[in-house]
Amino acid sequence: MKNALVFEGVFFYSLYIATEIGERNDLQRRGDLRMIGSIFMAATVGLHLGTWHDESKFNDFNPGVYFVHDSGATVGGYYNSERRGTAYAGWTFQTADGRFALLVGAASGYARGKAVPMVVPSIRPLDTVNGSLRVAVLPKPVKQGFGISGVHFSWEKKLE
Repeated sequence: MKNALVFEGVFFYSLYIATEIGERNDLQRRGDLRMIGSIFMAATVGLHLGTWHDESKFNDFNPGVYFVHDSGATVGGYYNSERRGTAYAGWTFQTADGRFALLVGAASGYARGKAVPMVVPSIRPLDTVNGSLRVAVLPKPVKQGFGISGVHFSWEKKLE
């Protein structure tokens, strides 16, 4: 019931926004669309590729996608190391040039819990005209002690 109410609320609010935009003149409408487009243009999109793990029981093929807004807001999803779907959200802190980054957030889809914390440092060692390689170090869960559980690889492109 609760999900149905949330869905109805989002649906009717979307209709209200669509009506408001529809009633505007062409110049105002183009401005609305330009603003929505600028939200996505101020971002980096990436493809999760795979992970080297310290244990062979984990899945190394981890395809997925992510979106990092210039503000740092980050969302994404991938096929995780436990062979389940994962959705995550968080904040990416990075150096001015974007070479070094730290993602802090929460992820779903793991046996350890409904939402597990993520603290993922990464580096961008290779830039090309078609995008950049990002390499992330995956720390072991706190219960397992200090160490690295894997090294993750992704390809990203700054939208301009």
